[in-house]
Amino acid sequence: MTDASYRFVGVAHQDGRSAPLAEIAGELLDLLSRLVPYEAASISVYDPMTRSHQTVASVGYDASALAWLDEWMSGLDASDLSEYAQPLIWHDAAVTLRMYSADGRYTGILHLSAADTSAKAAGRNAVADQLLRVRSLIGGLIDTMRLPSQLTADMPASARGAVVLPDATVVPLPDRMHGEHLRNGGPLPEAIAAAARRNELPERFRWRDEVGGWHLIQSRLLDPGFVITEDDAELPHGLTARELDVLTLIAGGLTNPQIARMLVVSDKTVAKHVEHVLDKLGCASRAAAAALAIRIGLIQLALP
Repeated sequence: MTDASYRFVGVAHQDGRSAPLAEIAGELLDLLSRLVPYEAASISVYDPMTRSHQTVASVGYDASALAWLDEWMSGLDASDLSEYAQPLIWHDAAVTLRMYSADGRYTGILHLSAADTSAKAAGRNAVADQLLRVRSLIGGLIDTMRLPSQLTADMPASARGAVVLPDATVVPLPDRMHGEHLRNGGPLPEAIAAAARRNELPERFRWRDEVGGWHLIQSRLLDPGFVITEDDAELPHGLTARELDVLTLIAGGLTNPQIARMLVVSDKTVAKHVEHVLDKLGCASRAAAAALAIRIGLIQLALP
């Protein structure tokens, strides 16, 4: 065993400071020692976005013990951990506890080697009972999905939200419904992932669903994916769907002839659409209309 100083592993800010999650985990180990005196303990968090575990704080375990634990956890997935729902006694007083948030999501694992536990089953069970009492508290504090949720705090309560990964997998947020459009296999996550691969995902844009309803989508980068919110929102300023097509292409820097070729219409038709768009937006120039469209998300993710 090492001494009782904390080791913060793997999670740090770019400037080298310990990240809040590691700090929280270290403080939890300190508080836990007052409840269950231990020789060694570690907390490993589960990240559903990368589907991996990472040890963020440990005390007492030497490098070889941590390496063994990390290797063991690297083969685990949240869907394969039902057997760890209760504390397990490995050897004598060593306990492994699977942790959950208050809403039932798996968030990580606590390993603990108790300092003074009777070899009798009753003594070991007493430690397990103490750990079960604080499982949801610890599980909620080390929840890796807290930050993605915080990124939607300024969104209306009506907005649905989720994390969309590069492969279009949807990871639900703790405190928001993801709704029917932000679902695995749905056209919106697929379109978001495709746009991200092209480096063409706007921060705000409009999306039209399969039955013609319009939605305002907002995206925020959170490596390795994007925090997405979606809310019902009819087109403002009396714009039509075709005028939004034209405005999107104006914002993309296309000229009237280029827009005409893209939409397979005449130059005259495009000129009339541009005139209507500028009038409805109250803009004196194409550049002003483009700036406004980008600022308030009056562009489409992809044109028909």
